[in-house]
Amino acid sequence: MDSLDFVEAVMTLEEVLGIEIPTADAEQFGSPREMVDWVEYHLRNYRPSIQTAALLRGIAKSRGDPKLAEGLDSGIRREQIAAIIGEMFRDL
Repeated sequence: MDSLDFVEAVMTLEEVLGIEIPTADAEQFGSPREMVDWVEYHLRNYRPSIQTAALLRGIAKSRGDPKLAEGLDSGIRREQIAAIIGEMFRDL
């Protein structure tokens, strides 16, 4: 994956989660795991948007993992963040 792919992934993540990741922070991401770490830290107690919840339900269904779609009316969990980011990088 080149740097352009990574920039595209950050922009997609911002759109999907409805957040803005400061450029200085995004430039420090060296891997998808670092993105997960950053999002988890900054979105504690963040309630997923309708779009994010729908995406997670779709991922849960496609993976046959209904636990990914649980608790969408409360804070987003690390495994949910990792699932979203994993799907983004799988498509790149």
